[in-house]
Amino acid sequence: MIETITTPLRFVENSALALIDADVANLYAALRWALSADPAIAMRLAARLCDYWMSRNDPVGLEWFEAALAVATPAVADIDRARVLRGLAGQFQTRQRYDDARAACEQGLTLYRQVGDQPEVVDAYVRLAMISWSLDGRGR
Repeated sequence: MIETITTPLRFVENSALALIDADVANLYAALRWALSADPAIAMRLAARLCDYWMSRNDPVGLEWFEAALAVATPAVADIDRARVLRGLAGQFQTRQRYDDARAACEQGLTLYRQVGDQPEVVDAYVRLAMISWSLDGRGR
């Protein structure tokens, strides 16, 4: 028997966002700590907050992504670096910084290919197409 979801998805999303909103100061404190103590954790946490920042249209995501990349060491996992680059590309794209968005997206795409994450490879190609569309003036 297939179970149906009776709770509207939008309610679940709003509830999850409200939980993050309530604890965002602690998340930012953890990010600040990780930037100096453990760059791999900073990278992972910033990557996990990507969708939150985008859904909240929160411009601080750009600063956190850049800060995480600035302290990243070679020991940081490629998948985490790729996820941060995806978030960075999205932040640049919303600011109409399309050349920067394309560069970040292409770097992320390279890493997604290296780790073999095919769904993210496809997502990166879609994002690159959207960026190119905007650069060509058709997206404005």
